[in-house]
Amino acid sequence: MPTDFSQPTVTASCWSDDRQVVVESFPVNAVLAEWDDAALRDLLEADFAFDYSTDRLVYEAADYDPRVEHMVRYMEYKREEGVNMGFGCYVRDEEVLAWLQRYRSHLLAPQSS
Repeated sequence: MPTDFSQPTVTASCWSDDRQVVVESFPVNAVLAEWDDAALRDLLEADFAFDYSTDRLVYEAADYDPRVEHMVRYMEYKREEGVNMGFGCYVRDEEVLAWLQRYRSHLLAPQSS
């Protein structure tokens, strides 16, 4: 099994609900490499956007990407001010599908009922 999960590159975008902080593109390969099959299936079932699986991806990416960390901190700051602030995230589907094909192709196989 390959140990370098950096190619193909998988990127995502995230933004605060008020669009004051937008991260147009950040790499998520390191996060995906750590996820188990169940977490990756959740991402697939969510169509790569606007779900708790992409929320999780943002929080985990904030540990290594300062731009994503800034967006999370901004959102938390606004919440402390009493503003109901959330965020959105989209993982580029063609990139994550190529990554899954290379490293976890069994997740792309049709599931039997």
